[in-house]
Amino acid sequence: MIITSEKSVYDVLYAEDDPIAQKLLYDYVKSYNYPYNITLASSFEEAVEKLRNFKYDVVLADYYLGDGEGIDLVKYLKGVPLIIITGAGDEEIAINSMKSGAYDYLVKSPQLTHLKKLSFTIENAVTRKNMDNLIQMHSQAIQDITDAVFFIDTRNRFIYVNDAFCKMYQYDKEEIIGKNLGTIWEKGGKVFEKFYDKKFSGDYYSVKSDGTVFPVSLTYTPIIQKDGEIIASVGIARDITEQKKTQLVLKKYSEHLEKLVEEKTKELREKERLATIGETATMVGHDLRNPLQVLINSIYIAKSSINEKSVGNHTIEEVATIFNEMMEQVEYMNKIVSDLQYYGKNLKPEFRRVDLEAFLYKIISEHANFDNIEYQVIIEPKANEIYFDKDLMQRLFINLFSNSQAAMKDDGIIKIKAVKSRKNYIITVSDNGRGIPEEIMPHLFKPLFTTKAKGTGLGLSVCKRIIEAHRGKIEVDSIEGRGTTVKLTIPELIEEK
Repeated sequence: MIITSEKSVYDVLYAEDDPIAQKLLYDYVKSYNYPYNITLASSFEEAVEKLRNFKYDVVLADYYLGDGEGIDLVKYLKGVPLIIITGAGDEEIAINSMKSGAYDYLVKSPQLTHLKKLSFTIENAVTRKNMDNLIQMHSQAIQDITDAVFFIDTRNRFIYVNDAFCKMYQYDKEEIIGKNLGTIWEKGGKVFEKFYDKKFSGDYYSVKSDGTVFPVSLTYTPIIQKDGEIIASVGIARDITEQKKTQLVLKKYSEHLEKLVEEKTKELREKERLATIGETATMVGHDLRNPLQVLINSIYIAKSSINEKSVGNHTIEEVATIFNEMMEQVEYMNKIVSDLQYYGKNLKPEFRRVDLEAFLYKIISEHANFDNIEYQVIIEPKANEIYFDKDLMQRLFINLFSNSQAAMKDDGIIKIKAVKSRKNYIITVSDNGRGIPEEIMPHLFKPLFTTKAKGTGLGLSVCKRIIEAHRGKIEVDSIEGRGTTVKLTIPELIEEK
C-alpha cells in the first residue's frame, strides 16, 4: 500500500510568546533550508485567530503561552497535528500533552538540541496525520469487516484496531493502542521483525488477552509513501480455529477411509483366497471320500476273513497289527477328508438341545487315541443343556482333542470345562502340553498353515468356521512349555419350534 503527498513545502504555525525562542527557531529553519513556511504567533489568541483564517500543515506551540496553554489549541486545529515545545522538561507535561491530543513534544535545551530534532518530529507528525486521515477515510469500511484489522507504526506499535480485532483478541481499544505488535503473537512476534518491509500472508498462532493461543490466517502489507519510505503497516487476521478443527477431522476421516479400504481390500483378497481353497477342498474331499470308503470296507472284510493261525510268513497277531496300522492311517486320511469337506461347504447349523456331558464323553471314548492321556470333564449344571449342531460341534471337538493329544510328550491331562455366563456358554479345552510359540500365535487360524510333520493346517480353520456359524467365537491362549487353552463362546439360543 502506497501513500503519496503532493505538498513539497509545509505551512507551519509557531505559537511562542518568547521573541528570542521565535527568532532561534525561525533562523534555524532558514539556515538549514528546510521546506517550511513559518508563521509566528506571539499569544494564544493570536494563534487561534490565525488558525481560523488559514489551514496549516503543522502547529508548533509552547506549553505555556502568556494568555493560555498551547495544548488548548487542539480545539481549533481540525485535524492539524500539534507539537508541544516546553522548556520545563517535565515528564508529566509531556504525558498530559500526548493524552490531550498532541502528536509529539520537544523539550527546549540551551544547546538547542531540540531544534536538531525539529525536522524529524515534523516529518513524523505529518506522516502520522496522513496515516490518521487514511484510517479515518476507510474506518467505516474497516469497522464493517468481520476480520481483525490493525495498523502499526514504524516502531511496531498499534495505532488503530477495528471492533472485530477487539472481539477476537479480547482487548479494549484503549488497552491495545500503543502496545507492541508482539503482544498478540506467539513468541512475541519475533517472526515478523525481519518481514516488516515485505508483503506476506500465511497461517500463524495468535494470543488473546487471557493467554489463549489460537490459529489465524494473516495478510500483512507495508504502507509506503511515494518516496518509498514505509510509514506503517496494515494486517488482516482471520480466526481459523474451526477451519483447523475441520481439517483435522477430515484428515482423520481420510486416514480412516484409507485404512478401511486397505482392510476391505485385504478382506476381499482373503475371501477370494479362502473361496478358492474351499472349492478345492470340496472337490478333493468328494473325490477321496469314495475310494476311502472302499478301502475301509476292504480292510474290514479282509480282517474278518482271516481265521488261520498264520498268513504266509506272518502270525495272526502280526497281521492284525498290520491291519490296525492300516486302519489308523485310513482314519487319519478320513479326518483330512472330513476337514476338507467341512471347510469347503456352506455351514448351516441345525440347533438342537444337547446333553453336553454325554456328548463329550462319547467323543472321548470313540476318538481318544492315547492311553497315557487323562480327560477331565467339568460341566456346570446350567451349561449342560446347550443348543448347537451336534455333527458340526463333534468335528470341532475331535480337532481340538487331536491337537491337545499331539501336544503331549508324556502323560498329560486334557481338561474340558463348561459354564453359563449371562447369555453365553463358555467352554474351555485345556492341556498341559508343550504350548505354542509366540510367533506362531497370529497364524493359528490361517488355512493350510501347520507346524506339524503330518497335517493339512485346516483343523483350527475348520473350528473357527464352525464356531462362527454358531454366532460364537474361538480364542487361544498358550504359554510355550506350559500348555494351551482354547476358549469357545457360544451365545444362548432358544430351541426352534
